[in-house]
Amino acid sequence: MNKKSVSSDSTFYICFSSDIKKNDCLIKYVNAYSFCIGDRILSEISEILKKSNGLINRLSVIHYDYFELVKPFFGRSDEHKTDGEYEAIGIGNYLEGMGDLAYLILDDGKARKFVKRHFPKLDRKMVGTIGFIRDSCCRDQSINPNDALAILDAIKTRIENENGARPCGMDSAKYKEILMPIQDEIKRWVDLQFGEN
Repeated sequence: MNKKSVSSDSTFYICFSSDIKKNDCLIKYVNAYSFCIGDRILSEISEILKKSNGLINRLSVIHYDYFELVKPFFGRSDEHKTDGEYEAIGIGNYLEGMGDLAYLILDDGKARKFVKRHFPKLDRKMVGTIGFIRDSCCRDQSINPNDALAILDAIKTRIENENGARPCGMDSAKYKEILMPIQDEIKRWVDLQFGEN
């Protein structure tokens, strides 16, 4: 079976490497899915992460002129030419056109609204990092639930213990609204799948 293709902005990678320092979990995701990345996002990822356990060799690098795809929506402005989110959208659109896109991971609210407004066919495949963690565990069963819960717990702990920390772009209000319900959802799923009857 082919691995499901994923296009993500740099926030996903940075969350694991810098925010919660769980490169081992990131490697599990990159091994479970086919992560497609472009030159812009690659440049946003730290050198340490690129060298981490040969991560760069596990990514499918796509050289794609994403800005030509999104530029008509910005008029003559080159303002967003260096935004990795738009490269992720462009690669997601490219993969969708080939019938290969499983997930478009975007944590930035503006980029998510942009997809809904201009690329509605990608909307049903769009998730944030937290939603992807849930789906990789509960829907795809590609990631162990204990790993998924450990990642969510690390994000929660960082937010609670470090004032101003925003892993995955999440703050204390969002983690109560998004992260905690997803943690509960994964726990319920585990109970249904593996609990005693």
